[in-house]
Amino acid sequence: VTAIINFVDHKTKFTWIYFLKHKSDASNAFIHFRTLVENRFSKKIKIVQSDGGTEYKPLSDFFHQNGITHRMSCPYTPEQNGSVERKHRHIVDSALSILAQSSVLKRYWDHAFSTAVYLLNRVPSKVLNFLSPFEALTGTKPDYKHTR
Repeated sequence: VTAIINFVDHKTKFTWIYFLKHKSDASNAFIHFRTLVENRFSKKIKIVQSDGGTEYKPLSDFFHQNGITHRMSCPYTPEQNGSVERKHRHIVDSALSILAQSSVLKRYWDHAFSTAVYLLNRVPSKVLNFLSPFEALTGTKPDYKHTR
């Protein structure tokens, strides 16, 4: 694993994370993500907002064929992807804190990132009227019994 990509639902703020062997694997990750969203939640992805990264170029035809609008931010303007950029920073900070506070070897960093996303999806948010992204997405309260 050399890279990560995360997808954030604009409405619920729920986040999915994918680990990539190569940045060029982003296309496959998005197609997998789209399939998951359609099958599990019976929803269609209508708009994808991204930076101008070249990893999305192979998806251009796919977006067009599937009626997905792809909006790209202008170069050197991360603020145009502000909520995703902040979410990514929060994931990184949380994962690094998990690694720092545990005796887990750094080679398991991907597990720390997965755990961070799992936990952040279950923390109530003021933006969501104190619902968690999990509850906003699924309509059910998260079960906290197994967390400590």
